[in-house]
Amino acid sequence: MRKEIWMHAQTNLPETLEKHEYVTLTQYASDNKEHIMDVWYNSDSSSFAQTVRYGNSQLKHFEHYLEKNSKGNAVFQLGTLMGVIKTLNEFFQVKEEENLNAKIYQKQISSTKHLKDIVLLLEAHGIMTHSEICQNLGLKESTLSEIMKKSASTNLILSTKAGKYKLYRLSDNGRHVNYSATELPEHLN
Repeated sequence: MRKEIWMHAQTNLPETLEKHEYVTLTQYASDNKEHIMDVWYNSDSSSFAQTVRYGNSQLKHFEHYLEKNSKGNAVFQLGTLMGVIKTLNEFFQVKEEENLNAKIYQKQISSTKHLKDIVLLLEAHGIMTHSEICQNLGLKESTLSEIMKKSASTNLILSTKAGKYKLYRLSDNGRHVNYSATELPEHLN
């Protein structure tokens, strides 16, 4: 079954407004907000871009239909502003949380000797054995074992057993620590 680009695409917005079918317009907006979020979370970027382009063209057409000094245009423009503010507010809340988590992880990393080196090494090499980490950093096997015990509560490094080998890799949080400071322009951090 082909996935919809836009919900209720057959709805003629200017005509629906002229008929005072406000429930239909409200349902149109509500369904498409949910649809856009679904496409954003569950589809590829091409599908998302196509959905956004289609929706933008529909709303631009509707905006041009509205008289510049009409009550409808004023409500439409305020709704647009509200959407922008809500989106940016949610974006910055997520970024603040990510930055706070990154600071906590940075503190945990700096409080355990050699942990930063291990995180950077795993970032560069992906999955490594206990012995490989020791060889690369010039650590004793017992020293690395102690570091890994201390760092277990940070959830930055994941370990698994593969036969007689212990394998380490960064968790999502571990990968995020090194990128968190570079995602936003300096004045927004």
